[in-house]
Amino acid sequence: MPKDDATLSAASVGSVSVEKRRNKMDEWRWIPVTEQLPEFGDVIVVFKRLKYGPFCGAGVYRRNLNGIPYADIIGDGRECTFTHWQPFPSPPAPVEKRPVNPTEPPADDK
Repeated sequence: MPKDDATLSAASVGSVSVEKRRNKMDEWRWIPVTEQLPEFGDVIVVFKRLKYGPFCGAGVYRRNLNGIPYADIIGDGRECTFTHWQPFPSPPAPVEKRPVNPTEPPADDK
């Protein structure tokens, strides 16, 4: 099967088990709103448990007149109260474009 730049295999890029990834993510622990609130206007990841299951989304932190923390959910426009939050992660670093066949030199982009 031919490969192109968009085709990657676990062998070519390496893989990490979900458990190892989860352990790494524990460094980005969920912060309860009872412990600390983000700064007004921060972009954050919010969490709350709903009747039908958990909700997690990205939003901009606001605070309503009753003092209940909420975020404007990005791409949705709705306000969402939340019980836990995390800082929004930094974007990934640019990936160097690799040749399809590692033995071939990279093609000149013109």
